[in-house]
Amino acid sequence: MKMPQLTFEQNKSLEDVCNRMLKDPKIRFVGVINSMENLVAGGLRDDLESYETEEKRRMIYMQLRLDVNMRKEYDNTLGSIDYIASKRGKVLMVSVPVYDHVVWVSAEPNTDAETLANKTKDLFLHLCCSEISIE
Repeated sequence: MKMPQLTFEQNKSLEDVCNRMLKDPKIRFVGVINSMENLVAGGLRDDLESYETEEKRRMIYMQLRLDVNMRKEYDNTLGSIDYIASKRGKVLMVSVPVYDHVVWVSAEPNTDAETLANKTKDLFLHLCCSEISIE
């Protein structure tokens, strides 16, 4: 299902959910990436410095979109993607497809991936179904 162009109010709602998630001290970054590989809401928690440059983050956005799109090829046989998790030395990264967007969350490496993915899905899918009309 495709998410329509976001209005100012809808974008603010996405920002509000991102900011609510960023209050968790284990979460470093929450961002909503659109189908054009642009960050449309969210960002790094204010009290942290990024491990990557802006250019590297844009490359990550492209990689996340590509990864989700490539894996969707198996939706008919394996079922749709709930989330994709990658644990690295410094961070846990979780990507959650939400309609035609990807919500990317970066957290401390000791964070539970499934709990984080479920929290992300619940918040963003609820927001999209209740405040962003899907037609």
